[in-house]
Amino acid sequence: MKLFAQGNAQPAIADPGDELILKMMRGCLGENVASEYVPLMREQMGFVPR
Repeated sequence: MKLFAQGNAQPAIADPGDELILKMMRGCLGENVASEYVPLMREQMGFVPR
């Protein structure tokens, strides 16, 4: 809580990259998500500009 109260919290991973995003998507959904979805998800999450 102190970290957030100070107002200077930074993410541990600023940009997880394609491989980690894909691994996270597959783990969260419990399915073999196609890699074609990665660019769309990275854009929707704000990691890359539209």
